[in-house]
Amino acid sequence: DGSQDLTSDLKAIEAETKKSSSQLLGVALNTFQKDYQTDAPIEQGLFGLGSAELGSVKPCQEDVRTGQQTCTEFPVYCLDAAAGQHAADVAGAWDGTMNAHGACPASDHDFDDEEEPSLVV
Repeated sequence: DGSQDLTSDLKAIEAETKKSSSQLLGVALNTFQKDYQTDAPIEQGLFGLGSAELGSVKPCQEDVRTGQQTCTEFPVYCLDAAAGQHAADVAGAWDGTMNAHGACPASDHDFDDEEEPSLVV
């Protein structure tokens, strides 16, 4: 039927890496986050961006010819697995979770657990 079971594929890849005769070192995923820099967002990526703004960053870059530094502030949004593709498949392959630091809150209470959850993707 042409369907793909990504969880099974990732488990098979991991099993292959554990064989002593294997030369496979691992796997790389193409896109972590959906690309929003196009007119119509490209529907790839494990995660999309949620609506909750978590903060901001202000990275700087320096022009190598003039030495002039330019800094621009950007908002940081939470990660939304439902707005992406396959995050649940990847987390399932390695017994992970999508409920982690940086994930969009499921309720008004951001991670009340004492132990901060980890994201396995």
